[in-house]
Amino acid sequence: MSEYVLGPSEGTPPPAGPHNMPPPRVFGWQHLLYLVVVIAVGAAIFLLVRKKYAKNDRALSLIFRVCGVILLFFVTINRVSEIFRLHGWYYIFPNSFCGLGSFVLAFALIFGKKDNIVLHFIAYLTMFGGIVNLIYPYYVGQHRLFFYPSTISGLLHHTMCVFIFVLMVYTGYMKPDIKKWYAIPLGLSTFMTVGVFELSMFLPLDPMYDAMNIIVAIVPDTILTWWFVGLGFVLAYAVFMVAWHFANKARNARKQEAAASTLERAADKKM
Repeated sequence: MSEYVLGPSEGTPPPAGPHNMPPPRVFGWQHLLYLVVVIAVGAAIFLLVRKKYAKNDRALSLIFRVCGVILLFFVTINRVSEIFRLHGWYYIFPNSFCGLGSFVLAFALIFGKKDNIVLHFIAYLTMFGGIVNLIYPYYVGQHRLFFYPSTISGLLHHTMCVFIFVLMVYTGYMKPDIKKWYAIPLGLSTFMTVGVFELSMFLPLDPMYDAMNIIVAIVPDTILTWWFVGLGFVLAYAVFMVAWHFANKARNARKQEAAASTLERAADKKM
């Protein structure tokens, strides 16, 4: 779920980098090294939060507001870099599920309360898009440098979305709840309304323009337009909620068994 739209000159591989190094590619050493670093840093942060802040609501609120600010910084850098890459001032406005999603998630964290209803749409959307982009960031080859601003800022804001989702669920800052399912269709409808509005405003200025993958597929030369993206997201959400339900059910059963066992041992000691 990327905001990257291939320009007319981007249908061919970019030239080799300095000293004849090949350009970055999906599952190349730069992509894999990035994933290793992200997993290692994420695991270290999770352990730190679990040890010191997991049960401190005030500290968690501050942590997630800081995460929101960092995410806002990354996605803003991405939008600015897209202006220069695609040569249009209107690309400052997020025109994809992930681009707009990162902005909404950032503001929901900065200004919203714990477990607010916006999170029950936007957290899932950005997590889904973030995982897809981390596994298959097809745009890493759009320039000979891995740290090309559009490339690295895109990877960073998608990474932050995944990190934030896992941390929210891990700490209980957001608790998955199937009863709040209505946030999904409401959120998707809002995003598509924004996409149609952007198309009506900017398509006359640029015949290559697209928004929310209404015209152009996410991955070039595929059928992955907005319809398939939305369906894939809803299915992924349903699978996650079912898995979450049964995982919770199993965890509660283990807790009940442990409590019953403790009571039995206490009773045996009294006898």
